[in-house]
Formats: sequence, structure tokens, C-alpha cells
Amino acid sequence: MPCPEKFRDTLKKFVVDPVLISEINEGYETLVSSSPKKEKAAFFARAMNILDEHLDFQKKYEILDYNACCKGGSRDKAIKMLVKEIENLPLSEKIVEN
Repeated sequence: MPCPEKFRDTLKKFVVDPVLISEINEGYETLVSSSPKKEKAAFFARAMNILDEHLDFQKKYEILDYNACCKGGSRDKAIKMLVKEIENLPLSEKIVEN
């Protein structure tokens, strides 16, 4: 799930109207990454509804793209582990059909 702190910073970075930012944050001022998922989900659902009402597609896309994450680098870690597991295997064993 996206990080509320980074999302708030991104809204400022992309010069979203401070009135919209206040509306998005209303009731969620203390929300942080370690907050319960239900609270974060409600915050982001609210934020998306507000942004949908007030911003054009391109601006929303830029904001969300900037906030995209890869689960804290878990994909990179998994790839590195896979490389270690298969680096000494012959090519025929590295290729697996699904």
C-alpha cells in the first residue's frame, strides 16, 4: 500500500491546490505508514475521489506514477535470490516452461 507521508509530499511537489490537500487530509492528519491498513485504504479512497473530482487525468497520472512503489524493494530482493539460486546451473536447467 502506498505511503501516506510520501503521498502528501507528492501532492505538494505537483503543486496541488492547498485547499484540496486540506480536504484530503481532513480527519487523517496523524495517518502514517504504520497505521492500520483499513485506515490507509479509507484515506486513499477518499483522496482518489477528491482528485477525480478536481484534477485532470494527466495530473492524477503523474501524481500516482510518482507514488508507485515496489513493496519496499521486495521484487529486487526476490530477483537477487533467484539469480543466486540459478547462477551455477546450466542453461538447459535455467529455462523452465510454465
